[in-house]
Amino acid sequence: MSRRLLVKEYVRNHVPDTPLFQKMLAKARLKELSRYDEIEKAAISSAEQDSPAFKKEIVESCFRQWPQAASKCRSGAEKILSAAAEYQDRDVSEQVMTDVLYSFFALGYSPEEYVSYHLEDKTVSERLLFLGDRKRIKYHAYLDNLIESSIFTDKIRTYRKFSDYFKRDVIEIGRDGDFPAFESFVRKHPCYVRKNVYASCGRAVSRVDSESCGMTVREQFDDMRAQAKHVVEELIVQSDTMAQFNQSSVNTVRCITMNTKNGVQVPFGFFRVGAAGSFVDNAGSGGISSGIDMARGIVETDGKDESGRKYSAHPGSGAVFKGFEFPDWEQLLDIAHKVASMVPGVRTVGWDFAHTDGGWVMVEGNAMSQIGVLQIPYERGMAKEFEAYFKEMDPIIPR
Repeated sequence: MSRRLLVKEYVRNHVPDTPLFQKMLAKARLKELSRYDEIEKAAISSAEQDSPAFKKEIVESCFRQWPQAASKCRSGAEKILSAAAEYQDRDVSEQVMTDVLYSFFALGYSPEEYVSYHLEDKTVSERLLFLGDRKRIKYHAYLDNLIESSIFTDKIRTYRKFSDYFKRDVIEIGRDGDFPAFESFVRKHPCYVRKNVYASCGRAVSRVDSESCGMTVREQFDDMRAQAKHVVEELIVQSDTMAQFNQSSVNTVRCITMNTKNGVQVPFGFFRVGAAGSFVDNAGSGGISSGIDMARGIVETDGKDESGRKYSAHPGSGAVFKGFEFPDWEQLLDIAHKVASMVPGVRTVGWDFAHTDGGWVMVEGNAMSQIGVLQIPYERGMAKEFEAYFKEMDPIIPR
């Protein structure tokens, strides 16, 4: 984690959780997110918003105003497009690259979203039907108590808060004095999961076999200590019902809870399955997502990955997505309601759950995180559907 983010987390974790500080943090976050607001207003209000010449003019002005950010965005976009299925067999024209940058600066969609939502063949009006990353994060600042939501940016704090629902051993590796606990943990769990406390989207998550990894227990501990703070977890052994899709990853359900004036709602969710051979199931790590009928607990779409590939069945196992019925569904919904009620100031949370022979267990929680992924398997913008729930929430500061 960068020094800037560490400072931000320190502030969130140490200021009093009062309305005054909640509003101060919300305003500071929104100021940070408003950098491109004037560009966005100009694009959305222009009758030429879909014109290639207008898009080029907007992008050129962004390179003049923010050369470093624009160059970084272009570099990232080149990598993303080169890996995307629909761009692998064609040369990416300068017009397409300009359009990617225009979507980022003027509309708030990341290059990943440009690919995942197939924005190239959509007008600006059609693109705005999608909930993009920038707007999603703005809603987070407006609606969520950022002090309370910081519990989700430190995995050990998440575990301590919701330990009854993790149902497995988890310990922290943050200082030299943690070694005896780690040594004891490894004796009990020679194979374990190692996670960077602050990483997200499956980054810096790995399975470790302490007996065959080539390092002593002390060396394993020192390797983590030399990097960021870590947690180590007992392995989740998923049920055969879930493992049929992919054996190497723990396949999960992402339940999106909405804490509204009418109580906790669980209107959205998606199934996440890892790529063959992958340990994590995140879309950003090559995983496949499919939409869930939340009332019935049944998968209702084909699977899709972030590179734009569509799957009726998992390419490794052949397990069919659409029509799959989850076990113990009412238990999962009950747990989702309970954990969301424990953080009432965090209005939108994405909870990841895994199914074991003993029922559902919590993997982690994420404040307002990756909810837009749901738009990938449904292949349509869902901004209005999300915003209908946002309107039923009391904001930290008025919009």
